[in-house]
Amino acid sequence: MMNDPEVLEEKPQRSWTRLIPGIVVSLAAIIILLVQIDLNATWQAFQAIQIGPLLLASLVLIVAFVTRALSWRVLLQEQVPLKSAFSAEVIGYLLNTVLPFRLGEVGRALALGIRSPLTFWEIFPTVLIERIFDLGFLAAFLFSTLPFVVGADWATTAAFVAIGLVIAGFSVLFLMVRHPEWVQNIFGWVTNRWPSIKQFGEEKIDQFIRGLAVLRSPVRFLKVFFWLGVTWGLSVLWNTIILRTFYPNPSLLEACFIVGLAALGVAAPSTQGNLGVYEAAIVSAFIALSADPASGLAFALVTHGTYLLIIFVLGFLGLAQSGISLREIYTLAQNRPPAQQN
Repeated sequence: MMNDPEVLEEKPQRSWTRLIPGIVVSLAAIIILLVQIDLNATWQAFQAIQIGPLLLASLVLIVAFVTRALSWRVLLQEQVPLKSAFSAEVIGYLLNTVLPFRLGEVGRALALGIRSPLTFWEIFPTVLIERIFDLGFLAAFLFSTLPFVVGADWATTAAFVAIGLVIAGFSVLFLMVRHPEWVQNIFGWVTNRWPSIKQFGEEKIDQFIRGLAVLRSPVRFLKVFFWLGVTWGLSVLWNTIILRTFYPNPSLLEACFIVGLAALGVAAPSTQGNLGVYEAAIVSAFIALSADPASGLAFALVTHGTYLLIIFVLGFLGLAQSGISLREIYTLAQNRPPAQQN
């Protein structure tokens, strides 16, 4: 029965066991860094940071949050003010930092739904679509820069092929938006022999396609692409401003490679705030570039600390504006509303 106290008691226990892989990964990353990196050299590199570049980088990071909110507002078909989209976005980042299970993606949809006429299931698909675009940009960053880092003769050709594949991926996404019936037909043909999988998948695909419907306009699609492209560009910029202290005269390719590898690293299971894995990803990028890993760790600590500080400030300001607490959003996220039936 749904209200059986034993069932309700077991659910939190099963949920919290999901934290174990992330904790193990973070602890392993931290231990490796402590063992392999010269912490005295890291401290010396850390002391080289100057307040001017740090403040400038922080300002650029905040602007990047604004441009991401602009892209999200386009996905929401401009049905909410930019201020509300920005506030809900930074609340989501805050939730990802302090709560388990990456509930920030759910939490930002709930936070926006509290102060807008949109429902959770009208908002949440737009968050998923945004993540699909992010995966495309991440692939472009890594695939177009890694060959040059490796230094092979085929680097230029590989980079163009990689960029072509990313463009093809975005083209496929746009075709899915314009012709959703193709997706259902292909899925139905593939799963025709497995009725249970077919029924389950068709329901999920239908929800996803309804979310993609906001991009059926080519203009809207290009607006989202543009604003997220600007956001990723600003991400490279604010990192490069700080990077110059620890890695003199970095090229654009090197900066993009570091940002791309860091973004890939934080996608791995970890504790809240990506502790350890973010630093390990940055140090790995420095090693791949034949740079000083101690300086890489110092750079990682500065950028990570800057990001967390800004997220905490903006996130709690967003919570104050919405009049809701972290505990309330966590409870809502754990018991989010079921999908609406049409």
